[in-house]
Amino acid sequence: MREMSTSNLNIYRNRHDKALLSVYNSLQGIKRACMKDPGMNNLIGWELEWQRYPVLFDILDPVSGQHYLKMLEKDIYLYYIEDFLRQLPGKARILDAGSGVGRFGVELGRRGHEVSLVDISETSLRMASRHIVGKGIRGASLYLSSMDDMGAIFEDNTFDAAFAIEAICYTTDPLKALKELIRVTKKGGFVFLSVEGLYGSILADKQIPEEKIADIIKTGVLNVEYSVFTRYYTEKGFRTLLDRGGARIIAVEGTHYVPEGPFDGLMDIEKLGSARYRSRIVELDIEYSSSRVFRPLARSWLGIIKK
Repeated sequence: MREMSTSNLNIYRNRHDKALLSVYNSLQGIKRACMKDPGMNNLIGWELEWQRYPVLFDILDPVSGQHYLKMLEKDIYLYYIEDFLRQLPGKARILDAGSGVGRFGVELGRRGHEVSLVDISETSLRMASRHIVGKGIRGASLYLSSMDDMGAIFEDNTFDAAFAIEAICYTTDPLKALKELIRVTKKGGFVFLSVEGLYGSILADKQIPEEKIADIIKTGVLNVEYSVFTRYYTEKGFRTLLDRGGARIIAVEGTHYVPEGPFDGLMDIEKLGSARYRSRIVELDIEYSSSRVFRPLARSWLGIIKK
């Protein structure tokens, strides 16, 4: 037996119980890794959620209860991005970092682009692979990797464009992740990225623990062990981050005022299966973004930068 000291009685560890010691040591290793790199808390949280809600999390499957909502949110992002996509080569090389199940990667591959999907969740990438194969998309590749350390898989100036939608705000060091996105993008190429909006998230995100709100307002960070790590941004804070990245800012847009935003109550989720209804919600969201009063309440900030 090996003695373990505590502030009270000693605990004696059975060194012959290999299974117990293996699990215990693994848990300690995970704890140390998350303390060093808090963004890894998201990986644990996401994988646990995949185990609990596999149908819900596969948002590209129409059976998922989130499918039409997430497609609507994709439409909102693409409203601002489409004009820049038209400037790319007909068969562009595009990175989708923080790809998840391929909400953007599959769409871009379907259009004939050569897409590379990067994510820290192997479960998400396996589901993305299923959708890519199911759509008959060719030339796609998938990588299990953090987006802030892609040096081993991508050389400088590899991609015509890079997507990182709802991604870098979940990394420990968003600036490092942003610089990686810029590094792998060709000169003259675009980076499309979005982050969580501070005020819109506090008003709308029901998953934020109430006791954490004061800390989020003060620090802009939510850190829940083994569950989530998020950095929230005001428009000014997001622009500052983009400036520090070193590329030219083309546009910063507020998005998601209605879907999963502070005005979510204006939307009838039962009608999202209608393309016409989704278009109306996109128009409404754009109106809020154009308002001086409501613009700061964006649930998400979208940045478009050019290298």
